[in-house]
Amino acid sequence: MRYRIPLLLMTIFILTPFRYSFAADVWVFRFERIGDKIVVDSTATDSVSKNDDPTFSILEFSKSKTTGAYRLDLIDVSGSDVVSVPFNAAAGKFPITVPYFSIVSRFRVVSVATGAVLLEGDLSRFVTCNANGVCEHEKGENADSCISDCASGNVTFSEQTKLELDRNNGVIRDPKTGETLLSEQPVAAPNQVQTPTGASSYPVPSSQAPSAVESPSTSRPLPAWVIAAFSVGGILLMGAVVVLLRRRRI
Repeated sequence: MRYRIPLLLMTIFILTPFRYSFAADVWVFRFERIGDKIVVDSTATDSVSKNDDPTFSILEFSKSKTTGAYRLDLIDVSGSDVVSVPFNAAAGKFPITVPYFSIVSRFRVVSVATGAVLLEGDLSRFVTCNANGVCEHEKGENADSCISDCASGNVTFSEQTKLELDRNNGVIRDPKTGETLLSEQPVAAPNQVQTPTGASSYPVPSSQAPSAVESPSTSRPLPAWVIAAFSVGGILLMGAVVVLLRRRRI
């Protein structure tokens, strides 16, 4: 019994970094239904916000089979529909949480029964990938934020990005974490959940070119301080367990 607490603490130390590293980027839309109309929540500070949500499961979202009287469409920089999310809404204010896509620039809310567009909005401030086939770090593009342009087998860099790579010996790193963002050598895309096809609540048009559709980001590199803290904590806990076990033998 006396050894359960240190063992439990060690388990928490081991599992917490994995929970942190798989936090998902999501959009939270804050709408309001007034009669048959869907409008943005005028009382919200941000009617649309991009958040890091460790509780959001993209796999569960992609497998859900939902229907509804309304549909939220996310539209990419080329004007193609990327994601369609059916939903129902009672009168009043409500949020909708969906995965973040770096190439989505607009949204619209549609009545499923009539096909009428009830609401449209601009998401261009959230775009970190223009999907033009050129990796442009000066515009915030890297192997994580713009897979189609920066993480393919044969990347074309912009002139400004080439100069930055030359100044940094062919590698651009995150100044905070040291993570490799871009490299003259191919950089593997981060571990991401592939966008499923055929799911009623999460469809991607089969006509969409693979390079133009990106999966939402599902992993986050662990900062150096987090790795150090959990390493030290783990060593201390292991030492405590060893001491307790030796005392028990005595």
